Amino acid sequence: MSAKKRIIGAVLTVGLVAAGVTVFQVRAALGPALDVPAICSVKPQAGWLIQNVSVFDSRSGRVYEHLDVYFDAQVGPEIISVGPTGSLPPNGATVVDGRGRTVLPGFVNAHVHALLPVGAPWSPVFPSAAYNLDAWLAAGITTVFDLGGPSANLGALAVQLESGALLGPHLLHGDTLITVPDSHPLPAGRAVLPWPLGMLAANSMYVVDDKASARDAVARIAATGAPWTKSIVDELPTGSPSMSRAILGEVLTRTREAGMRSVVHVGDEEDAKLAVEADLQAHMVYRGALRESTIHAIAALDTRVVPTVYAFQSSENLAAGTWSSSEWDRALHPRSLLAPLEGEAGAAIRDVPVIGAFAQELQNHSMHWDRTLQSMNELGVTLLVGTDAPLPGVLPGSAYHNEIDRMASAYIPMATILQGATFEAAKFVEEPITFGAVESGLRADLLLVRGNPIVEPQAVHRIEAVFLSGRRIERDPSRLP
Repeated sequence: MSAKKRIIGAVLTVGLVAAGVTVFQVRAALGPALDVPAICSVKPQAGWLIQNVSVFDSRSGRVYEHLDVYFDAQVGPEIISVGPTGSLPPNGATVVDGRGRTVLPGFVNAHVHALLPVGAPWSPVFPSAAYNLDAWLAAGITTVFDLGGPSANLGALAVQLESGALLGPHLLHGDTLITVPDSHPLPAGRAVLPWPLGMLAANSMYVVDDKASARDAVARIAATGAPWTKSIVDELPTGSPSMSRAILGEVLTRTREAGMRSVVHVGDEEDAKLAVEADLQAHMVYRGALRESTIHAIAALDTRVVPTVYAFQSSENLAAGTWSSSEWDRALHPRSLLAPLEGEAGAAIRDVPVIGAFAQELQNHSMHWDRTLQSMNELGVTLLVGTDAPLPGVLPGSAYHNEIDRMASAYIPMATILQGATFEAAKFVEEPITFGAVESGLRADLLLVRGNPIVEPQAVHRIEAVFLSGRRIERDPSRLP
């Protein structure tokens, strides 16, 4: 069986008329469009000099005091200078008093799906990539990794972002997913998406059933110029097929030969062991415990992990009827999105085919999550920060801050979290890096926070300014925590 290639991205309306459904009908099936003003904007501006500020060194995890940081988007998108306070002349730049503040690299969300809708299946809204991107940027996320979507559509979106036609984070992306017949996310897509979107979603993925079709899928992805492949190895729902060792091995081998990186979605320890040679495991093991021997193997091969623990916690809470919005949720998102998720309203997830059973099953596994996070950190696994947003209860922008708090609640040091949110994420896609650190010559994607987050972890949420490629992003103060 040859690898199935996309007919169309499941969240796009282009081509739906050919499927016998009008755009109007599909919009109605997916719910109303969000009519919410953007939070972020940008104006022409000169350079910026942040004086006498502390700087988080994302390579070492330390904070250094009494530094000046100078950049000017009219000169270029990179940081011009970082040096001792008083050594850098203003050169006509806007001067910011950095006392009592810390400059961080802009956050990297290492697991998103930019084209997906933000609404829950029982209260859907029409997909809006612009809404997702705006929320991510408002939350201080200056780069996102899209780990599964049509490369042509994501590529067009990335061009808009880099040209300034659309305001949002830098978007790095691969192509659609590699999975096997009747494996995740096919059952969930068929159950949740209205016709014909469930069919279109299935046809947008590479569905492989042997080594030959796996080779074909990797070759097709490589032809798009994607930097990575993403494979699914997870028995979701329980009892469904999962990718075999032979097929995954073929994907990983061909991915390396093509000069790409490999991303593998895993569910339990056996999945993680199969994917130990991947460059990145999307999700930590969320079903069952993870033994130290497996963690040692992951660490030894420098396989990075994006835990997305808040996404699992959120699903479990929805099923229990205990989901509640965070301060960031309430600031960035309208009540119309939050109300269907809060308390007993969110328990409607139980009635959603496939997803409901998954959410309820998580209560049998959540007791392992803190220990899994702690053990991975203690044994040297590099943890990145990502959210898998948007998902029910996992909203763009705010979920990132919720993930930081959830990782911190498992006693992961804030310095480690911030390194995973910046430098380590950048290293996943490139070396030497061009972003992810506050250094001259690197892209001026920066955050100015009040306080020192290494000493006071909550300071990570007190973002006073966001800079994207050297330009200050104006954020509507009424839409911030």
